[in-house]
Amino acid sequence: MKEILRIADEKSEAIQVCMASILIAASAVPLLLLAQYTVPFADDFFAPTTTRNMLEETVFFYLNWQGTYAFRFSDVFNFFLFWGTGAYPVSIVAVILIYFGAWFFAIRSVLVCVFSCKKMSGTLWVFAAVIFYFSNFLNLGETLFWLGGASVYTYPLSMLLFAIGFYVRTYSAGKTKRIAYTIIAALCLFWACGGTALIAAASCSVFLYCSLQSLIKKSNNRRITLILFGCCLAFALVNALAPGNFIRRTHFQSEAPISLIETVIESFYISLRFWRENIQLLFITPVFLALPCREIARYTEKKVFMLPPASFLFVFAAAVVCIFPAALGFGVENMVGVMLSPHHRYMITFHSIFFGAIVFTSVLICGWFWISIAPRLKAIKLKQKTKRSVSQLVVPIYVVILLTIALSHLPVNVDSMHTAIIVKDIRNGTLADYKRLYDAAFKYAANTDDTDITITLPGAYPLFFQYPPSPHDSNFSSNRMLADYLGLNSVSVEEYFD
Repeated sequence: MKEILRIADEKSEAIQVCMASILIAASAVPLLLLAQYTVPFADDFFAPTTTRNMLEETVFFYLNWQGTYAFRFSDVFNFFLFWGTGAYPVSIVAVILIYFGAWFFAIRSVLVCVFSCKKMSGTLWVFAAVIFYFSNFLNLGETLFWLGGASVYTYPLSMLLFAIGFYVRTYSAGKTKRIAYTIIAALCLFWACGGTALIAAASCSVFLYCSLQSLIKKSNNRRITLILFGCCLAFALVNALAPGNFIRRTHFQSEAPISLIETVIESFYISLRFWRENIQLLFITPVFLALPCREIARYTEKKVFMLPPASFLFVFAAAVVCIFPAALGFGVENMVGVMLSPHHRYMITFHSIFFGAIVFTSVLICGWFWISIAPRLKAIKLKQKTKRSVSQLVVPIYVVILLTIALSHLPVNVDSMHTAIIVKDIRNGTLADYKRLYDAAFKYAANTDDTDITITLPGAYPLFFQYPPSPHDSNFSSNRMLADYLGLNSVSVEEYFD
């Protein structure tokens, strides 16, 4: 009998792995195909033309622009610097693989080390939820498909995810590995907090939550947790106290600097709007993960699963903390439109923290249901058949209600999903035309004898390529960088609309 159950369990595991892998591939492959049509833009041309080395550049920007001391760390993956514009898509593929690879590593580490679930199907289902959501319902043009945004947003955010993964691995590691994992996590946090201040704030929020949990539960790992939280605070202060931050702030605020109290109030307001506009995730995620969590619950101690109100409070507080430094730096008058813009690079930070906490909370809720509630429902013996039939309908009715609420807020039409739009644009030649026009402009610039030229770039961008068009003014910073990259005196841009 045990052998039969073991074989059945292996078959079920294989089927679930295949199904989750298909969903992951359907979400990831269109993004990787899209990468071949990406092109350098604006800030991408700065690094290849600067005369300062990496250290000098970091110090200059730290003193004169902003505290993102790690913005050049990602140069190791920037093949555009070494091989030119033709290698730009390779760099974009690296961004995609590292970002979602970090998600996979963090999810796998949490499920194995916190929930004691080594089954790959559980990891793949949770990862499928993450990659499906990010690839279909968020515009990641400024973070996954633009190196200028990836250097201060996506790569640092990936390092935060890696830090979380290595941190939870210290739970069950031996002494030597525990020290190694702690050092690696600290190095990852050094990079993470050296990106935009939003991610530095998010890092502090995550490890503050972990510190509070470890102290409340008197975890054996609390010393490591407090060390890493201290690292986050120290690295975040290095970022926040950069002289360049105060210089940069004057470029974005059109009125007198706002007070800290006003900034906190505005941060709460923006966070509430962000919650309201994404409230459907609180319903759809537990439903999506309900069956996979039944498998996870088989391997997890009951005490791990408890109703986690702290997680809901954490995700809200984390959103407020992430918004605060940006609101303080840019000014309230700029924040509502920017912070809630669906394609702005800030959104990847908010959604990573927001959706990550929701996924974690959903696993806890679903696991608590399968361990605590499901056995009780199964054990109920009612004499009246009508009452028994009503009790059997409770869960299906609950699921239908949640799905109705959730799906009413999501673009469930397959044609409106981003991966479907990408495939459509590839098939009808929209992306190829965009790339052809861009390459023609660069070919003209490389072969012309003139030193002051005007080039034609697309004015209408496909999905995920929503960069702001370059102004016609040849003295604008992005056009100056482009001219320096091409070895010309000046470049002005005309926009082409089909």
